Amino acid sequence: MRKTLHLCMALLVWMALISGCSPMVAEVMKEKEEQEKQKKENEGKKEKKKELDMNEVLLIARKEWKLQDSLSFDFTAKDTWRAEGNGFSREVSLEDQLHIEEVIDSGAIPGSIHMKGTRKIGEKTETTELYLTEDALFAKKPTNWVKMPFSSGNKEAAYRVMADQGYTSPKYFFDEMVTYNGAFKKDELRVNHKNGVYILSAHLKQDTSRKYLTDIYKSELSEEAVGLEKGDTDEFNHIKDTFTVKEMQQRLWIDDQTFHVKKMDFHVVMEYKMKGLTSVKTRDLKFNINGKADPIVVPDHIKNTAVQVNRIQ
Repeated sequence: MRKTLHLCMALLVWMALISGCSPMVAEVMKEKEEQEKQKKENEGKKEKKKELDMNEVLLIARKEWKLQDSLSFDFTAKDTWRAEGNGFSREVSLEDQLHIEEVIDSGAIPGSIHMKGTRKIGEKTETTELYLTEDALFAKKPTNWVKMPFSSGNKEAAYRVMADQGYTSPKYFFDEMVTYNGAFKKDELRVNHKNGVYILSAHLKQDTSRKYLTDIYKSELSEEAVGLEKGDTDEFNHIKDTFTVKEMQQRLWIDDQTFHVKKMDFHVVMEYKMKGLTSVKTRDLKFNINGKADPIVVPDHIKNTAVQVNRIQ
């Protein structure tokens, strides 16, 4: 009887232990299942977040870039020319700081533009403001407004005026940077991905890249671009023969979700011989893309007071 009682008590204790441990075991098993589930989810995320290389990022960004029908951006350009030789030395600098709103008609061609900012030449600073519409260019000169009308679709003269005032299209320049990018070797290129942005960098180091970039620039050179009169063929050919790209660096900031271009930086140093002097030109460009442009409307007081001219200088 006593032995039977002891067995019953032992059985009760054992059952109590088992019943007490069951929730603990279940909890451990549940935690293990959660860990396995989390592990699979993390592995899935890693697969989804596969890092893109530079060409993949640029390919997507170019497609998105073409879809944007308007842009609001801030643009800074600084150009420095230095010429020296035979005891002569001279340096000239020009800096534009502009805010630009543009609406694109088709491709990369702006249909309407509002541009406002400053131009600094040496120590002198001037203000500039322009409106481009379908049939006219309005410009502030220097405090009064003038209007240069043109037939619809024939904007070449207007674009030349705007370029002279510092306008550079980010859409056009993005394509230029992609073209230059193809000239760089693998060890001159870098991709950083942080804080939701891809930063694509290119830094000229190799002679083969230098020659390729020099050839690109030579193909785009004009007599006007280097300050020569048209027809000065011998001097122009001498410039082309001695022309070289000494330095080039460029960076693109691209959003990793929308693949919209956020910023662009560009730096180039070029050297050539001209009229017995060594000329060095340095160019630095910065674009900060703010997003879509507001509708561009020329204020009535400008339309009503602008003096009509055939040419804007």
